[in-house]
Amino acid sequence: METVNMRIATLIESEKLNKNTFAQKIGVTANTIGYIVGERQSKPGFEVIEKIAVAYPDVNMDWLIRGTGPIRKSLLGPPNVIWTLLGNERVRYGELLKLHGSLNGDYDLSLSALQTATQS
Repeated sequence: METVNMRIATLIESEKLNKNTFAQKIGVTANTIGYIVGERQSKPGFEVIEKIAVAYPDVNMDWLIRGTGPIRKSLLGPPNVIWTLLGNERVRYGELLKLHGSLNGDYDLSLSALQTATQS
């Protein structure tokens, strides 16, 4: 099973950095990163995770913390909730959206409106 420690090591490798340079970039000591990705395998604290998130805004925090999804947010595609929720029903719902208007800024209202439209 892949651990958060392994994913941090993968991130360092994907950035083509060594542990010391990565530590400098996120603003922690080299020892901190060494303890996390080295033999000790210490679990990173919230501050380390937060510093990674700030230094690497494209890193998918779901991937880093839980191991789900791709390493980069940019690999997720456009942040269009309708396609994420509806999967293979894209064409059908795409037509419904054309008929009933596009999603507004309120996710709950948009989903509710779409569900109501599909029931009619």
